[in-house]
Amino acid sequence: RWFSGIGRDGDGDGLAKRTSDTDLLYSVADHFTHFGPSEEDFAIGAWQYYHNTRAVQRVRQFSALYAHFGRLELFEHAFPLPIGTNYSYRGTWGTSRSWGGFRIHEGTDIFANYGINVRSTCYGIVEIKGWNPYGGWRLGIRDLNNNYHYYAHLSGYEKNLRVGSIVKPGQLVGFVGSSG
Repeated sequence: RWFSGIGRDGDGDGLAKRTSDTDLLYSVADHFTHFGPSEEDFAIGAWQYYHNTRAVQRVRQFSALYAHFGRLELFEHAFPLPIGTNYSYRGTWGTSRSWGGFRIHEGTDIFANYGINVRSTCYGIVEIKGWNPYGGWRLGIRDLNNNYHYYAHLSGYEKNLRVGSIVKPGQLVGFVGSSG
């Protein structure tokens, strides 16, 4: 019942318990074995499990990150500007904005000189890159905790950065600007 009919006993105690990591892992692994060995088969199995396109996307992104770095300990973080950079900060989260219609500011701006390097704060996958009328040249990175890191008002990007690129903390992703 707890597993909607897919529960399996992975630790050999005769019960499929939702509090047992071994039973959970075994149940999910058993579910995926019915779909085949390819990455596309895995995506189909994930869809059948979650019935949610974004969940499948996240699982595939996280899998790519772990495969790329070859380890699970991906907890480091970095400040978005290099050490020693002269910058200022003002907490503007939630303040009203009127350009483009009434809305609230859903970010925290860090002000630095034009062209200063902007670095990834996390291990993640580039989900979006391009122009947005509110944020200008912007970049969105999804981290392993499913947090979305939004870099806005850039003057440009690191030349090899693409949607789908894997990044790590401290890696150059763009440059400070005033777009948007």
